[in-house]
Amino acid sequence: MKSLATHKRCSDSAQSPYRKLWRAVLMGALKDLQGYPQSALDGQWRRREARPWFKSPDNGIGSLNWVCEITNLDADTLRRYGP
Repeated sequence: MKSLATHKRCSDSAQSPYRKLWRAVLMGALKDLQGYPQSALDGQWRRREARPWFKSPDNGIGSLNWVCEITNLDADTLRRYGP
């Protein structure tokens, strides 16, 4: 049985599940930017596909700027983190 504190923490924000989802998307994109998995062709393809998303100034739904805004992260810091 879950404690009341656990229920309260889960209900603090109706958007919490969405933030978790978009953080997972962001983590996947960071891995792609780093070239994971390490297989030569797949890693190069993933890196090539991820770079434009990280560099884009777009603010639309699903863009890096949008994801960072809803997850309370700084897009410019993430851009500096990637290659």
